[in-house]
Amino acid sequence: MYVAKLLLQHQSLHLINGVRILWRWDSGTASWQYATADSQLRNALETVLPNLSSFTELMPGEGFWVQASQSVQIATDRWSDRAADFTIVKVDGPQLPRAMMSHHFREFDDNVTILFGGHGSEFRSLSSIVTIDRATGSVTEQSMNYVHDAPVFVQLDTNGMRYLIAGGNSDLGVPAVAGAEIYDYTTRTLTPTGSLNLFRASAGASKTASGKVLVAGGWYNHNNAHTVAEIYDPATGLFTTTGSLVEPRADPIVLPANGGAVVIGGIHYTTAAPIESVEFYNESEGSFSTLSQTILPGESGWYVHGGLNRRSFESMLMRDGSGRFIFKADRAGTKEQALIVFDPATKQMSKLPIALPKSDDLYLYEVHNVGNIPNTIVLLGSEAGSYPAGQRVRIVKINLATGAVTLSNSVTLPQNYDISQASHTWLNDGTGFLIAGGTVGQGYDYNFQPVATTFYLKFQP
Repeated sequence: MYVAKLLLQHQSLHLINGVRILWRWDSGTASWQYATADSQLRNALETVLPNLSSFTELMPGEGFWVQASQSVQIATDRWSDRAADFTIVKVDGPQLPRAMMSHHFREFDDNVTILFGGHGSEFRSLSSIVTIDRATGSVTEQSMNYVHDAPVFVQLDTNGMRYLIAGGNSDLGVPAVAGAEIYDYTTRTLTPTGSLNLFRASAGASKTASGKVLVAGGWYNHNNAHTVAEIYDPATGLFTTTGSLVEPRADPIVLPANGGAVVIGGIHYTTAAPIESVEFYNESEGSFSTLSQTILPGESGWYVHGGLNRRSFESMLMRDGSGRFIFKADRAGTKEQALIVFDPATKQMSKLPIALPKSDDLYLYEVHNVGNIPNTIVLLGSEAGSYPAGQRVRIVKINLATGAVTLSNSVTLPQNYDISQASHTWLNDGTGFLIAGGTVGQGYDYNFQPVATTFYLKFQP
């Protein structure tokens, strides 16, 4: 039996002993379905299959049988079908003391990873810190002063030792928390600080040029947190309200820039529809203004969901202050992904000329810099349609100096495991570390069944 695949606008053509059966990928149900009758599709097939001998429609809605006079092997542009450039293996990591998901995290240079908050089983918000010490193999838990699910999470110092954790959701994902505290890694202590003026969850936050912290946006309409921003002053330990966003939003990316900070994208605070506009916060004036109606000047459709990044945005910046992020676009039936660079001097974003897979082929998560691999970033990708049977993941490495892109083999994770709400960190030797996460469910339901498992993705020589 000879089998070949053809990607044709999210469709697949299977060739079995000269008989081709056409299927179409349905992203809504994450499954392959028969294609419906489509004259444009036949024309496209006749273009790529010049030796087509017959094209017969089955029952309406069931698709087509296509008979060719001989076997034809056609190349595919699906990244999930590509051969591997390097090899990784999955190794089980330590078990956590509790199931959790949607937590923030920080990887430290002394083989320690710390997880902050998130929510546990039955969508209950957590008030705990979990410390994973890989050198000793120990996993310990420490109580915070408040629950923090989807809180403000900001690195306060240049050494990455002190973090502001503020606000978040109460149980069931309802924004209700205003309490804030400072975590000091040097002393491993938590100290309460001033509370937010407006309880909020799913905000964006970053230090400004002065070293204060801008908090912008928030989920839902319980109050005006989606519009009214706040400034935290580490010197006084107090939050004060400041200007209002031009376009209310939740889950934006907030980055420091000359004279203040930039607020990028995010989602609508009740509908979760993507927001494309970019705003500048002028710190001296305490006001917001629109920099651009689109993330990329003159190119609409690009968006970013900052809430899927579980680290502080400062830890994701390069030494020159620039940031590299994965942005997505759904345009004309094409689900694009691009590596986009933010320049803090010009407050502009630009797209790097590096070809990446479509998101309904290999969905890419956030960008990571790896300490011991110079000029290289790594991304975790999830193959479309690979769960709940067992999510298949691959690693993409990009050499920023040459633009070269290499791809790992595919590794299968446990059945029903969903990495979208896990934390993905990368150790200095390039090893990937997947921590906790959810189980596959429909819509809101996946929040109720997190897991306590961890995995390493190790490079093989």
